[in-house]
Amino acid sequence: VSSVTREGIDELVQLLQQRAQHASTKHVDRPFRLPIDRAFIKAGFGSIVTGTAFSGELSIGDEVEIAPQGIRARVRGLQVHQRTVERVYAGQRVAINLAGVEREELERGNVVTEPGYLLPTKRIAVQLHLLHNAPRPLRDGTPIRLHVGTGEWVARILLLSGDQLEPGETAFAEVRINDAIACARFDRFVIRSYSPIHTIGGGIILEPYPLRYRRRSRDYWYSCERKAQQDYTVTALTLLEENAMGLSLQQLCVLLHIRPQHAREIINVLVEDNRAIELGTHFYMSIRTYQQVRDELISAVKAYHTAHPLHRGIDKSMLLARLKGVNDADTFESLLERFETEGVIVVDREVVRLPEHTVELTGHYAEIAKRMERV
Repeated sequence: VSSVTREGIDELVQLLQQRAQHASTKHVDRPFRLPIDRAFIKAGFGSIVTGTAFSGELSIGDEVEIAPQGIRARVRGLQVHQRTVERVYAGQRVAINLAGVEREELERGNVVTEPGYLLPTKRIAVQLHLLHNAPRPLRDGTPIRLHVGTGEWVARILLLSGDQLEPGETAFAEVRINDAIACARFDRFVIRSYSPIHTIGGGIILEPYPLRYRRRSRDYWYSCERKAQQDYTVTALTLLEENAMGLSLQQLCVLLHIRPQHAREIINVLVEDNRAIELGTHFYMSIRTYQQVRDELISAVKAYHTAHPLHRGIDKSMLLARLKGVNDADTFESLLERFETEGVIVVDREVVRLPEHTVELTGHYAEIAKRMERV
């Protein structure tokens, strides 16, 4: 293409028009998020930040949060290309006048977001691709420069398998970052060599808040493999299976970075397919975890009956202490209620027993009982 002779201009315009027809839609239905690329003071207005809105929409008067610091602020004014507006949307270049935050508290790489949707993290699980023209293999533990949104951080790459990644290869890895960042699931990232600085690869963030797996465990690799499908239903089920205690609707919204309505639609699909259940109000557990807890509970009650055949059953507090997968009292009560509905157990005030359990007196105790009956 030449701007002097105009050679190739028509072909370029045609190609751009074709690509524009197939461009993906912006995520207006998701929580608002804008990575800051500039922050400054304007006389008479105060703190101003600029950037491109990644998702959602924002209006004057809305409360926002500056992540990862967790600072709350209020939107005083909005501009799009130097034009004052009442509301902005995903995909637009935006200037935000913020009240309640000082310029010194803002820096490039911070994220303006709806409160409560982004948590600080220093560990992320990723799918990483090393460019085919990378100068050398990427060894496990290599320090790199991580670019997410508009920020740059020093980090280390820890491969989930193998000792190094060859140019052109893709692998799952954990990135450990020197400072806390704010990012969302399925965000793109770029890595550059620490020194000399060259772009060597990039990929997708699969999990902003990974559990404490053993790094090279099969479970960690399997979790990344499922999340790499970038299917919200599959990812939601994986998160439910990873969190033995289950997850609330709000927790799912944060982990998936979606709004409650979208989260409910995903959960409804899982419940209808018998892959998840609802416990109480807006609290969910995978069916696999539910069955594991049920089996564990039955075994614990049965063991108590065997050890104490003359007792009516096991005390609730004692039973809760014996369950490895449950440590929340409210979740425990919801599980007991559901198990009793299914006929798995009988709950008599503060005592839990199996339906078939009866107190049978034998030997000396049976003789005493017979004497009492004759009296």
